[in-house]
Amino acid sequence: MPPPLPEYREPFSVKAGKLSLAPFLIVLVLIFAHGALKNSGYSMSPRVAILGFGATMALLVAGVVCGIIALTGLGKHGRPIPGILGILLNGLIIFIGVTNFYAGRMRALEAQRKLQQSLAGIRQDMKASFNPTNGLDTGLKPITQLKQSLESASTESQGEQKLYFQAAAAYARKMQAIMTEFSEATKEATAAEVLVPYRVESKDDLSAKRQMVEKFLAANDKFTSFVSHSANVFSNELINARVDRSALPKMLAGFEAGQSQVRPLVLKIRNLDSDIGHASLEMIDLLATNWGDWKCDRGTGRLISNDSQFRENYNRLLQRIQDDQKAEIAAQAKILAPK
Repeated sequence: MPPPLPEYREPFSVKAGKLSLAPFLIVLVLIFAHGALKNSGYSMSPRVAILGFGATMALLVAGVVCGIIALTGLGKHGRPIPGILGILLNGLIIFIGVTNFYAGRMRALEAQRKLQQSLAGIRQDMKASFNPTNGLDTGLKPITQLKQSLESASTESQGEQKLYFQAAAAYARKMQAIMTEFSEATKEATAAEVLVPYRVESKDDLSAKRQMVEKFLAANDKFTSFVSHSANVFSNELINARVDRSALPKMLAGFEAGQSQVRPLVLKIRNLDSDIGHASLEMIDLLATNWGDWKCDRGTGRLISNDSQFRENYNRLLQRIQDDQKAEIAAQAKILAPK
C-alpha cells in the first residue's frame, strides 16, 4: 500500500489574507444597519457613537494587520489578492472614517465660533440701544437672533454638542413665545396711557385700562415663572433631545453658570414690572372711586383736585411707579455691564 498523503494545513498567512476581508464586510453591514436605524428615527447617544467609532476603527486596523501578515507569506504560498484587498478596502474605510470625523470636528468648532460671534453681536446691539433715561428697548430682536444662532449651530454640529444646541434652541423658542406674549401685553398697557388721566372721558375708559394692565400682569407672571424655573425647562429640553443621562449634570452646570448672575437681575426687573402694574391698578381704582372730584389740565397734564388725601395718594402712586422705572433701568445697566 502506498503511504497516506500528508494532511494539508492551510498556512497562517493564507488564513490571515481571508480574515483581512472579514472586518470590511462586517463594517459594511454595520453601516447599512446604522443608516436604516437612523432613517427609522433612532438616535444614538454620543457615548455609544464614540465607542462604536472606536471599535470600528480597531476592527478595521485588525483587518489591515491581517492583510500585512498575508503578504509576508507571499514568497512561500503566493495568493496575494486577499491580503492586498484587505489592506486596500480596510484602509479606505479607515481613511473615510478619520476624514469625516476630522471634518465634523472642524465644522463643530466653526459652528461654536459663529455662535460666540453672534452672541457678542447681540450683546453689542443691546448695549448700543440702551438709553440711560428710557432703558433698554430692543423688543424681540435679541431672543430671535439667539434662537436662529442656536438652530444654525445645531445644524452644523455633531454628537453631544449637536444635542446640546438642539436643546438650547428649543429652550430659546419657548422663551421667545413667552417674551412675544409679554411684549404684546406691554404694548397694549403702554398704549392705555394709565398715567395720562386727561385721555379718560368716562369710567368705562378706566375699566378698559384696568383690563389691559391685568393682561400685562398675567403675561409678566408667566414670564417670571419661566425665568424662575429656567433650569427645569432646560433640563427637560436636554432630555427631549436624548442627551445621555451621564452628560446632563455637566450641561446643566454650564447653563447655571451662565444664568447665575443674570437671573437675579431679570427676576428683579420682573418684580419691578409687577409692582408698576399693581400701582397702576391702584391708580385706576383711585381715579374711579373719586370720579367727578378731579379734573385734568390738558396743557400740563396735571390733576386738579380739592381733596388733599386724593392728591397725596395719587402722587404717592405716581412716585412709586417712577421709582420702579428708575430701578428697572439700573438693573438693565447691570445686565449689560462687562463681566
